[in-house]
Amino acid sequence: MSKKASSVEEYIELASEDRQETLRQIRAMVLKEIPAVDETMHYKMPTYSVADEILFAFASQKNYLSFYICHYDLLAAQEMITSKYDCGKSCIRIKYFNKQALKDLRKLMIYAYRNIESSIYYGKYTASNKK
Repeated sequence: MSKKASSVEEYIELASEDRQETLRQIRAMVLKEIPAVDETMHYKMPTYSVADEILFAFASQKNYLSFYICHYDLLAAQEMITSKYDCGKSCIRIKYFNKQALKDLRKLMIYAYRNIESSIYYGKYTASNKK
């Protein structure tokens, strides 16, 4: 993806054809499960925030899909899920996306959303400060 997308729809359309449906599924999941979520583009990828607090982002990388939980201290409490995947400090890298991966992302996403105020990073990842 060499062109910079100005919207989430454009980001998905610019992704490789084999990734577009997966990106749509992730996007639909976030929009369905998180009340009052704001969808924007930050860090050159689809980003989701509630009350100006950035919660999640996703990206189509060369060899995998990444799902970022910005308050990454909350990932430590979900080791039963994250141990199945290649994880970075705040991201879950998914090379082969399937229904189980979508279910796992949903669990992580809901856990992070429900526990966001207990994160030691709460208040540090605001959408108004990141462009």
